[in-house]
Amino acid sequence: MIGSVKNFDPACRHRHGSGTNLSSCRSPTSEGIRQMSDMADETEARLNAHRRLFVSLLTIIAGDPKFHQVLESRARENETVRDQEEDPGVEPSRAFAIQGLANDEIRAILKDALARAPARKRSR
Repeated sequence: MIGSVKNFDPACRHRHGSGTNLSSCRSPTSEGIRQMSDMADETEARLNAHRRLFVSLLTIIAGDPKFHQVLESRARENETVRDQEEDPGVEPSRAFAIQGLANDEIRAILKDALARAPARKRSR
């Protein structure tokens, strides 16, 4: 059976035991790695497109003084959970790190939009 599995990872038997169907235990091939890299590139491109769209839309919204103040306030906010308000799960440090990255990105998008709003007003 072992010989029939392409790119068999010998450590797999140690992880899963001797009675395991080893067909699921494969090391990534160069083709598989290339496909994962292509998927990562595609995901990054899509995220960048979403970010650019958000910044553009928020720039238009920030042109209204009433909304400009709301966006400025939102850019200063911190969404980090405090005082056990919410259970962070099994891996609290990872959960809070991910939340922190999301908060940083939200603030960066809002600050970009707020910085572009005056230039957009002048060009109209």
